[in-house]
Amino acid sequence: MNARLSWVVYVKLAIVGFFVSMLLTAAILFVLVKVVPGIAQYEYIQPITLAIVFLMVIGICSNARHAKLYTDHEGVWFYSGLFPWDRGSRGVLWSNFDQALYKTGMLNWLCNSHTIYLKSKYGDVIVVKDIWRGRKAIDQINQRRMF
Repeated sequence: MNARLSWVVYVKLAIVGFFVSMLLTAAILFVLVKVVPGIAQYEYIQPITLAIVFLMVIGICSNARHAKLYTDHEGVWFYSGLFPWDRGSRGVLWSNFDQALYKTGMLNWLCNSHTIYLKSKYGDVIVVKDIWRGRKAIDQINQRRMF
């Protein structure tokens, strides 16, 4: 079983990434204008600023592309991370697995993306937000747990 993140994640990340990168770029430009007084009159500053914003949004969204929820013979796992120092899996072994649950809301129901909770016998919970077709993933995980 493999499940990916929903398109809702990309929309959320693009909106947040746009505003954060605009704030960062504005701060950098403000400092640049104060340090180099004549730089604001050059026509290449605006396209460079927009390119920086665009690249930052692409970088933020590409991190979500590599995330996936999957099962294997050892347990249920959520893999995420774009860069080598950021990659990793977290999950629950079948021997420690208790149950998988999902939470829905109106927007999640409309977009068919759900928040998934993977519970272990010992009270640990792994939360994965905005999984595409989360109900189907939960059904498959819980059926596999029984065998």
